[in-house]
Amino acid sequence: MVQRGALLEKFVTWWALSGAAVLLERVTEKPFELEITEKKEEEPERELLRTEPDEGLALEIEYSGGRTVTVTGGVTGKSYVFSGLRRLGAVDPRDAMTILKNGRFRPKRVIQPKHNN
Repeated sequence: MVQRGALLEKFVTWWALSGAAVLLERVTEKPFELEITEKKEEEPERELLRTEPDEGLALEIEYSGGRTVTVTGGVTGKSYVFSGLRRLGAVDPRDAMTILKNGRFRPKRVIQPKHNN
């Protein structure tokens, strides 16, 4: 019975130290910037294609990584910050398609603008 208790104590201690090490690593790691750009090719003019989205329209994107990343939108130049603790973010639809090309991001939902009537 003494050995079983000692084994359980070692397991619990190992588990606690492992968890503490993971938390310490996440707190002390430096964030890095990830810039996703898209080559702009010459396209014929399309009169019916809107270049500006509705004011307030956004796409909620989920980040599956653990490290803190700052993503710069290829169209608007806006910076979007994602991390293991802040996985969801609202992104301008013009930047979303470029960001979604990276496998760490996936779309969640469309955020409709709030209209005051």
